[in-house]
Amino acid sequence: MAGGGRLAAGARRLVLSLPLLATCLTLAIVPSTASARSATTSPGGKADIGVRITNTGIDVFDEARMARGVTVTFIVVNVSSRPQNFVILGKQTPTIKPGHQSRLVVTLLARGIFKYRSTLEKTTRLHRFSGLFLVY
Repeated sequence: MAGGGRLAAGARRLVLSLPLLATCLTLAIVPSTASARSATTSPGGKADIGVRITNTGIDVFDEARMARGVTVTFIVVNVSSRPQNFVILGKQTPTIKPGHQSRLVVTLLARGIFKYRSTLEKTTRLHRFSGLFLVY
């Protein structure tokens, strides 16, 4: 019986130390996963993208694409002969007079394909005054 009592005491120590071991493992794993999660959603820097509006359409430079998380400043230059604006992701510039420019700052929070356009162009060539911007 004495041997049985020692085994029971050893098993008791093992049972008591299991929660401590589980807690240590949890604390070791949680910080690494938390830092990985925050790193994937942190801002990805800043970039300037040129936009030129002409009498025939809108040209967006940098292949009209940028990574998610980047704060983009769209530098919109109106070289057309009519007032224009630039709209993307729910934000828009004020009306830009011919020969003038405006800046529009947008943080790209979600991946996808988003439409950009000028809402002041009322011609039948409207498809030339809009396009698609890729956030990857």
